[in-house]
Amino acid sequence: MPNKFEVEIRLSDNQIKIVTVEVEKQQRPKPYFGGYRNNRTGVTYHHSFSQTDQIVNYHPDKNERMVQTYQYKTKSTHMMREHGTQMEKAGVFIDRRDDKMIIPRRYFSSIMWLKQREETTLYIQCRVRGWFARKRCYDLRKAKQDREHELMAL
Repeated sequence: MPNKFEVEIRLSDNQIKIVTVEVEKQQRPKPYFGGYRNNRTGVTYHHSFSQTDQIVNYHPDKNERMVQTYQYKTKSTHMMREHGTQMEKAGVFIDRRDDKMIIPRRYFSSIMWLKQREETTLYIQCRVRGWFARKRCYDLRKAKQDREHELMAL
């Protein structure tokens, strides 16, 4: 590629202007930030990052509490001793005094959960609206009582 070449530019009034463009070649080789290298021909196709001017981004140091104070610990999941279930049989007595009987509850589906949430929401709304009504009545009674006291004072 030559160091200088001329470019013809067609202006809006159909005149042709010739502009000389000087090419400044880079002295050092381009950095390879990835891309594609053809092993057969040896041609290197650079990643677009290396072909464009880059703006230096300022990234301040982030001092996050979690990063500063968190201590990473690893724990083994293997038990020191093997455990198992011993069944009662002739010659083996198993103490059942501390055993707990766990009885399964009835199945609770997502539809039942939504119904319970709706009922609870309605209950809370009813109580809150009643509270607002009682508060408003109290304020109205207080205002009426204050008005009556002012009229009595006159």
